Amino acid sequence: LDKNTFEKYKIGPVLLYEHMHYYKEILLGVDFIIDAKIDGYSEDGKFFTIHQNFYDEQGNHLAHLDLAFGLLDIKSRKLTTMPNDSFEIFKNGPKTDSFKILTKADMRRHGKFPKNLN
Repeated sequence: LDKNTFEKYKIGPVLLYEHMHYYKEILLGVDFIIDAKIDGYSEDGKFFTIHQNFYDEQGNHLAHLDLAFGLLDIKSRKLTTMPNDSFEIFKNGPKTDSFKILTKADMRRHGKFPKNLN
């Protein structure tokens, strides 16, 4: 997915959550490596989770990021599916050992739900 694809389908990414775990300081100007793997996606192509691990050039683990995202239809302001051709490419990306097909329940696994004031 690139800018042209987002514009063509009138969609955009929406971050649902991210959890960052820092192990060592990443200093400005220091090169580091990011290893990104797919941890899950829903069968309909609406929900996605990715794990990213950050390493220094010697292979020391600096940080870990878990994130979940979806794609938003910019007109309806609702979640939409990833375009089929992009989804097929995405599905062939590297996967974690914990990879799974996601359900809506998986997206609420942290027990966080909206609580209105009224």
